[in-house]
Amino acid sequence: MAKNSVCSQEYTMRRVVIIGAGIAGLSCANRLRQLGFKNVLILEAQDRIGGRIYSTENGSNILELGAQWIHGQEKNSIYHIAKSKDLVNTDAFNCMDAVKGMSNLCKEERDTLKQLFSFLEDKLDNFSDTPCSSISISKYLDDQVNYFKSTFDQLSPDIITKGHKWFCKFMYELNGCNDLSTLSLKLLSNYEECGGDPHVELKNGYSSVLDIFLSLIPDEWILKNTHVTKIDWSDFNQSVGECETSSAKNYKSIKIYCDNGNTYLADHTVITLPLGFLKKHSQVLFNPSLSDSKSKAIQCIGFGTVNKIFLQFNKPFWKEPNMFLVFENHLNTNIKGDSIQSEASLKHWTQSINRFAYTPNNPNMLCVWVAGKGAALMECVSDNEIIDDCMQILENILGKKLPSPTKILRSSWYSNPYSCGSYSHLTVACEEQVLLPSTLAEPEYASSFCNQHPVLMFAGEATHDSYYSTVHGAYDTGIREAERLFSHYSEFSISSMADPWESMVFKFNNLSTDENSLKSSLHIVIVGAGIAGLACAFQLTKNNFNNISIFEAQDKIGGRVSTVDCDDHVLELGAQWIHGQNNALYDFSNAHKLLPYLQKVVNEGKGLFCTSDGEVVDDEVVEHVAKVVNAAKQKIDKGNYDKKCIKSVKDFLTEEFNNHANGCCGKSNLCLERSIFDWFLRFEVVDNACDDLSDIAVQSFTEWDDCPDELYHITYEKGFESVLNALLSYVPKSSLCLNMPIKSIKWNEHFIFENKNYENRTNDNFPIILECENQSIYADSVIVTASAGFLKENVDSFFLPPLPHNKVEAINKIGFGTINKIYLVYENPFWNPKDRGFHLVWKNNGKGKCEQLCAKNPWITGITGFDILDKDSNILLGWVGGKEAKLMESLKEENISDICTELLRIFLDNPNIPKPIRTLRSNWYSNPYIRGSYSNRTPSYYEDENTLQNLQAPLFCKFATKSKKFQWPILLLSGEATDECSFSSAHGAYNSGIRVAENVMKICSEIETAIKEEKKN
Repeated sequence: MAKNSVCSQEYTMRRVVIIGAGIAGLSCANRLRQLGFKNVLILEAQDRIGGRIYSTENGSNILELGAQWIHGQEKNSIYHIAKSKDLVNTDAFNCMDAVKGMSNLCKEERDTLKQLFSFLEDKLDNFSDTPCSSISISKYLDDQVNYFKSTFDQLSPDIITKGHKWFCKFMYELNGCNDLSTLSLKLLSNYEECGGDPHVELKNGYSSVLDIFLSLIPDEWILKNTHVTKIDWSDFNQSVGECETSSAKNYKSIKIYCDNGNTYLADHTVITLPLGFLKKHSQVLFNPSLSDSKSKAIQCIGFGTVNKIFLQFNKPFWKEPNMFLVFENHLNTNIKGDSIQSEASLKHWTQSINRFAYTPNNPNMLCVWVAGKGAALMECVSDNEIIDDCMQILENILGKKLPSPTKILRSSWYSNPYSCGSYSHLTVACEEQVLLPSTLAEPEYASSFCNQHPVLMFAGEATHDSYYSTVHGAYDTGIREAERLFSHYSEFSISSMADPWESMVFKFNNLSTDENSLKSSLHIVIVGAGIAGLACAFQLTKNNFNNISIFEAQDKIGGRVSTVDCDDHVLELGAQWIHGQNNALYDFSNAHKLLPYLQKVVNEGKGLFCTSDGEVVDDEVVEHVAKVVNAAKQKIDKGNYDKKCIKSVKDFLTEEFNNHANGCCGKSNLCLERSIFDWFLRFEVVDNACDDLSDIAVQSFTEWDDCPDELYHITYEKGFESVLNALLSYVPKSSLCLNMPIKSIKWNEHFIFENKNYENRTNDNFPIILECENQSIYADSVIVTASAGFLKENVDSFFLPPLPHNKVEAINKIGFGTINKIYLVYENPFWNPKDRGFHLVWKNNGKGKCEQLCAKNPWITGITGFDILDKDSNILLGWVGGKEAKLMESLKEENISDICTELLRIFLDNPNIPKPIRTLRSNWYSNPYIRGSYSNRTPSYYEDENTLQNLQAPLFCKFATKSKKFQWPILLLSGEATDECSFSSAHGAYNSGIRVAENVMKICSEIETAIKEEKKN
């Protein structure tokens, strides 16, 4: 596949966690947003964003505690952004002109130092590599200054010496280093200057640039006060013998642990942490450790400290814009204070003061620039000591007593635990070991994937080969990593990785969200977060519908899917299986590796058939009755019945069995066969979720799209909830609202959309209003995926105005019944290893123990039996159908446990059967948002051949472009009951969600095409 030519949109929901909300993290997040990524999170340790950009207010003015300037104008991304937003201060004075002015020196000193500085800058700029060994800046400057002294011997050597020392301090600041002996001369040329003014000021500080990104990045993407303590990428670091299929990527996660106890999972992590932090913590931050080359690069690349001290005075004693350079003779001769323990071995922090500078827009303030070793030492000194030391130096410079400052404000980048310094530089060690920012920038890839899946990605100024140490360098690296990630997904078919059945592809120029497009502007609301709702959201999201909301009444997703853990077992209180392979839900689940195997042996309806008088029915008798029932069902499947007559399944099966019984006159076990036939009827009651089989039309058996028996029951490795999570992973987290029951839906079929901008509309410009407990929600379409049970109970009050009569009739003609499950968990199995289950065959024996138990608990006749969950299980699964399933819900689990124990003792004729140690049961009818289990097709459903069409048909309003009118779907119904052939199933629910999504997509596409054509004309 050609790079950037096509790309499945499923990449947009890849989980990307960015560590750090500095400019690199923000630019990366914004670029990911532009490229269509929707599942992005930025974790920022501090209570502010910006990282080493730190603008703070001083009255009505701004002070920069961190980054000060935009370095250059040509090919500088930050400059062009600021310029486009009119943020550049074009009237600012040139600070370097003030430095070079050296106004506090005499003429001889100024002339000598200007000549020296010009000479040294020229030598550094025009240094040519030689075959000699690596050389540091310190050594090179020493040699050049000695050469300068010998060449210009008429100049004062003392002035040259103090100029040399000041120039070294200036180099500390320019390069962010503590010692010039470690700074590589050769690699100095790796840094590229942008043309134009190298010191561009911003009108309102660097925070104004941050505000641009904050206005573009969703608020919920940024979490402050979230300090990452461990990044565990061990899932991706397990080598395998051969390349795995790329689909495996979906099931591996980076685990990001934070000090607040939260853990975040990611497919990719972009680390924008300062190099200083990595130097200090990388060995414990990553599990497993970073590659050797990465770890060495972190240690080799230099990272120093530059700090600022702001001193505010009542009024200035200097002329604007003065700059006081600090030379050795200005420094204190007597060290004050005892707060620096290392004074005996290290020079005082003031040795690292470079200059006192006029502060733009703060006329009463001087900024003290401190770089080198003293910058870190300064952070240990008290404010009072700093003021004393600084004022002593200023008085030495000006030769007079000066007023004390009224305020002090200073940075402390070295002691900041999340930066541990200021910015990076390239060292002699980098040169010797050939370890450069590009080494640090290279991702850590998953070792088990042949196509190099980037797991850990690195951004930040220290990862830029040419613009390290700058804001624009940091910005560019964030863009680089976002585009690297996008390129990763456009280089191979992601559809083959996550969704092979999906043929949809997207051109590169369609990936960026068009914020003015119809898809982005229209608000689509989905009511219900079951399989239908999530499938609908999944389909809409991957087709660029970006304004979707899912409202779920309950406190969890899933609807009639409810997975619970019980020791080492996964129990399903709701949907149990995928029925067959020939459906889209199976394809989606299989592509996401949720189905480890096809379970061809299922215990449902298998095992011992036990009678109410404690006898075990001979297998031949059961099989004989089963053949009669199955033959009758095959007739129905093939349509061998009078189609003009709408007959119930109960009538048809009973008629077929009676025909069989009439041919068996005098047969001794006919009464037993009738009891077994009654069991099969009760089994079909459970299978069809009805109160009685007289409620089920034979036509429904014909319509149902069945699958081969041996592939009929397919289980999920980690439960049905795993497919919910897979679907939800594609939907923006902000789209889902739990505990949000909708009270009513107001729809307006007379509403007319007009071709205009749909942003910032007033509430009366929406055709749909959804009323909740404390708010109203306005939408352009609502997709109702509520169960048919809920709709049947609430159809008259839920929709305002009422739905059309034919749609209400269709809802009422759908059947919707209840089945429930009972899980009995035992300390140890009481059954034999070869047993598969126990099925309850009721005999009419008068007044035995079973009849007495039934008289007190009539609901037990709805239990067809108990399946053994699996071969090595200690759990029985009981199935309850019909009206009895509803009655059971009124009992406590402890009562159910006692009753089921007694029932089993009677039917298995074993008084020693123990009581289970735990009992779990479902109660689907009592759930006010579901009111049952799943749908069926009643005889009245088939009285009108348009029932399904009336159920599926959207309700429309008008959508008018300049030249055309369309019908826009404002209300659509979805859910398993609306599927033509797979009603009552999970894959039917999935199909219905895809169907309504594609309905909306098709009409939206037609309208957008019309709008584009009109714009051309």
